[in-house]
Amino acid sequence: MRRTLSILALIILAAWSAAAWAQSDGSLLLLMSGGKPWFTFRVPATAGLTITPVITLVAGAPTPTWIWGDGTSSTGTSMSHTYAAAGTYTVQVKGIAPSQLATVDFTGDPTVMPLSVFSACSALTNIAIVSSAATVITGTLASMPAGMAVLSLYNTSSTITGTLASIPAGMQYMDLSSTSSTITGTLASMPAGMVVLHLGSTTSAITGTLASMPAGMAVLHLGSTSSTITGGAGAPLAVGISWIDISATSMLTAAVDEVVGYLYTYRTSWTTAAPVLGIGGSNQAPSGIYQSATPPTSGKETIYDLTQDPTSEGFKRWSITYTP
Repeated sequence: MRRTLSILALIILAAWSAAAWAQSDGSLLLLMSGGKPWFTFRVPATAGLTITPVITLVAGAPTPTWIWGDGTSSTGTSMSHTYAAAGTYTVQVKGIAPSQLATVDFTGDPTVMPLSVFSACSALTNIAIVSSAATVITGTLASMPAGMAVLSLYNTSSTITGTLASIPAGMQYMDLSSTSSTITGTLASMPAGMVVLHLGSTTSAITGTLASMPAGMAVLHLGSTSSTITGGAGAPLAVGISWIDISATSMLTAAVDEVVGYLYTYRTSWTTAAPVLGIGGSNQAPSGIYQSATPPTSGKETIYDLTQDPTSEGFKRWSITYTP
């Protein structure tokens, strides 16, 4: 019994000593993945590449150390590092716990990591890792922290999958346009506070009606996807919408007519000064002739009234791009 207690005491002492060492040298190694730092990513660098990663932390968090993978390190939160030689470098960010990370901005920096790296970051609200073809972020929407408000990965080689219903409840802005992502679901399943959804030029397939968009929606960008969007029934909730892009979604003439007809039916509801609709590309042309008619009876007559007549009729002038 005494031998057992002695062994247990040694284990506790060793654990305490390791924790004290970790805190004292600023290298808080959470015991994940065999004791490796939880925040790591790879940088596929060309010779002379400078990266400028920026993170913000919650109040009271210690200053992190960045181990750049080339034998050098730095401390801080707004960083700049240049790689002298080409190669793929593993970067480690030490000294902070997942709960202390608030935002991540790696704009223009080639970055390779799974989205699940951030799954335990309870205070994380914003991730922006954009505008680098060498960036590859993979994972699912469901792996994001519950408090996420902004996810921006546009113009990268990232692959994100999931449904709109799996987006964190507080999400307001998501931009996965021009990535290899596939998002599915209905407009009605988005979080109530959603403001901007960019999924253009992805393999996403979104369905639903303009009438079912969340009340605060300002941008719906689904151009060049496999989405099917209609106007729907009932007055719109998202009366402040400023840009709708459902171009190149293989819409037939009847569907195009229905969407512009919905905008016309509720023409006095829209509040944005100059709302925009993109409905051209591979979509079929609206019906009829582009001319004034009161009331309009074809798609092109409706478009004429929405784009030319608002001043005299007291509603907002739309800018509409359509297939001639």
